[in-house]
Amino acid sequence: MQILDWDFAQDLSSAEHIAGAEEIRFTRAERSLLQALMSYKGRIWTRAALLDAVSGIDEEASERSIDFIINRLRRKLRDQARQPRYIETRYGEGYIWIAGSSAAKPAGHAGLPPIRTRLRGNGVMSYCDRPQAERAVMKQYGDSVLVFRLQGFLFFGAANRLAEEAGKEADGSALDYLILDFRDVLGLDDTAMPPLERLQHLAQERACQLLFSSVRPVLERRLDSLEARQFATLDAALEWREAQILAANPVEVPVELPLSDYMAKEVGGAGANIIQRHFQRLDAPLGTDIIQSGTHTREMFFLERGTVEVLLDIEGSWVRASRLWPGTLFGEIGFHCGVPRTATLRTLEPCRLVCMDRPAFARLEADFPSLAAALHRFLAGCAAARLVFYNDMVVDFFRSTPQ
Repeated sequence: MQILDWDFAQDLSSAEHIAGAEEIRFTRAERSLLQALMSYKGRIWTRAALLDAVSGIDEEASERSIDFIINRLRRKLRDQARQPRYIETRYGEGYIWIAGSSAAKPAGHAGLPPIRTRLRGNGVMSYCDRPQAERAVMKQYGDSVLVFRLQGFLFFGAANRLAEEAGKEADGSALDYLILDFRDVLGLDDTAMPPLERLQHLAQERACQLLFSSVRPVLERRLDSLEARQFATLDAALEWREAQILAANPVEVPVELPLSDYMAKEVGGAGANIIQRHFQRLDAPLGTDIIQSGTHTREMFFLERGTVEVLLDIEGSWVRASRLWPGTLFGEIGFHCGVPRTATLRTLEPCRLVCMDRPAFARLEADFPSLAAALHRFLAGCAAARLVFYNDMVVDFFRSTPQ
């Protein structure tokens, strides 16, 4: 995409001088500003609007920092503020892209389709490792939820297309929940609000719950006027929807699932008691870290009572990756492979667990090899069932329709 002296990469990650003597690369913040500015030639962008474009890249960005990023872009493009060829300053208003034509639009936010992927069906579930009876209910009502993962910068045209697509999906289908995930949305223009309001009215007419997820703080103030529940993550929105469905369609789930009951089916009561003696019982109060991320401990655990959350340390903040219910095995990767723990597992209520370490397992193998083999089969079955659960969601994600 050649504009004046520079040939820009399609994703705006770099630009090469047409003489071929120089190549420049753009930071993520610079690229986001370029995408916004180039999306509509002749549009004046206020600092507040450009701030939306970089909000997901630098949470501490301010309107003043927009000026610094603009200055860096000008230096790289050999542009002059007093005699601009690319970016012109409109004092008291903001900045405007004056180079080239709107042919640059495909690389900018306006050229991106608003819906990155759509998810619908049995695989659209939270990362909660629920009991089998609850999973069956979730699969039964899988088509009642539609997830649009949005992207780019939402202008009137993009938001209008989004509303039209939602209307098509809602026609002739039992749609009870529509989730808009804003994780990859970099900004929201005022002109996008009327189509979003129309989408809200459509949801109300169809008795459909409208949910927003992954909304950046800078966008919250604009979306607060819409009657939609907001959630920190898509996973949290899906978990809330599941709780609503289970409340309307309750199933009986055992409060406690002892390991001995599982093993008795494999080796009988006497064999299960022998295996049980090689496990250590552990009662953990609320807020206990059963496993800590980064440690080299080599135990595996079986959750008999209570619930546990799996937490990942993402850039210094705890992010929930999953939630575990009674009857769940965890820690088996560190137990078998000896690799550092990749997550922290913390109790959400008083829990009862059983734990086995490597020395105890070696004693079981030496003294009761047939029972150790049966335990191996049970562990492999638990791990395979969990892999199938997550694999189904990954497959559903890749089957989702790119827009």
